[in-house]
Amino acid sequence: MSPLPIELLSEIASGVASEEDLRQLRAVSKAFKNIASADAFRKITVSPSVKSARGLLNILDSPELVMHVREIEFVEEAFRMAGQSEGSGDARGPGASEEGGGAQGEAVAEGTASAKEILAEAYALLHQAPTLHTLSFKFRSMFLEEDAWDDDSHKPSDSLLLHWAILGAIANNPHPLPNLRTLTLDKLLQFRNDLFDTPHFAAIVGALHHLHLDVLADDNDGSYYQDPLQNFWDQAQERFLRPAVELRSLHLDSNIEIGMMPAVDFARLTYPHLEAVFLRNVLFNGLEPEPVADSAEEFLARHGQTLKKLELFQCTMYYEEEDAPVRFWEMVWRRYAQALEVLSELVVQFDHEGQREMRYSWLSAGHSYMPDTHAPGEEEDNEAFGLLKALVDARK
Repeated sequence: MSPLPIELLSEIASGVASEEDLRQLRAVSKAFKNIASADAFRKITVSPSVKSARGLLNILDSPELVMHVREIEFVEEAFRMAGQSEGSGDARGPGASEEGGGAQGEAVAEGTASAKEILAEAYALLHQAPTLHTLSFKFRSMFLEEDAWDDDSHKPSDSLLLHWAILGAIANNPHPLPNLRTLTLDKLLQFRNDLFDTPHFAAIVGALHHLHLDVLADDNDGSYYQDPLQNFWDQAQERFLRPAVELRSLHLDSNIEIGMMPAVDFARLTYPHLEAVFLRNVLFNGLEPEPVADSAEEFLARHGQTLKKLELFQCTMYYEEEDAPVRFWEMVWRRYAQALEVLSELVVQFDHEGQREMRYSWLSAGHSYMPDTHAPGEEEDNEAFGLLKALVDARK
């Protein structure tokens, strides 16, 4: 029987969507193995299980497979959901099934602890993936740390220790990652750690084109502690934001308000090629009548000649409780109509997860930021925003 033409085999392989199915297809024949390998190992998804960790390690340690890897995504949440099969969509390589065959259904705590060293070993081999372009980490979306109010009293959970083990393996690897351009840290917990202070981590950040930093802090009622928050953001500015001078896009997200208290010094952030910005829960300065150099407002205006896309979610104008705001959104929108010269996409959303809109806010010490639904100027704000939106939409 004559073998099928390579064009037909390629067409068959192109119709297979999932990486797992493509990896199964590789076992059908040598021809399918050659055709499917590039797509089968282009993106690797890994969970904190022994089987998944060993699969990633095997792939990164295989000269035949590692050459195809362009993206590695760590997903913690799915593994921790009750009833979730830990093998679903996991990294698999030669021998992964045999070595991790008994892992399915293992207890979460045991799986996380036993996988930590293997994952750290695997992530220390990222330099062996010559085409690695994207690293993504999707950590769990619930804040479960105890004694988070004080860095000295805080005892890291097993989950946080796992995060630090993986990120530490990357930050302490002296070998460069020359093609890494995208880094996503989703639900990074708000704790300072010396692992981010290494020159190797600075080199990684300095080459990025896309940075997605989504920070998770303790937002339980009455748990608003400034010191650990400020300690984290002091380090984040120096180790994540300032070195990333090649950025094309910045996604800065926090589940609690940042920018004033805790402070973020936007005056020190300059990205000559910046084209897209996403900000959530970043406060604008309503304390002064004129723009302030270290404010988020000034940061965006400073990038007006390159910024093409701007998304603002739940960003409020901050003022002190005993005073009234002296800078209003109307002033910001009219300024941006002049300063953001090439902006062609604008999304602004003030409502907080389906609740009432919060455009102006003040800080209730030790509690949270509180909305001011009676701040004057809403009509002027809406009119100025409408003019800005019309101007931006006309550029599309």
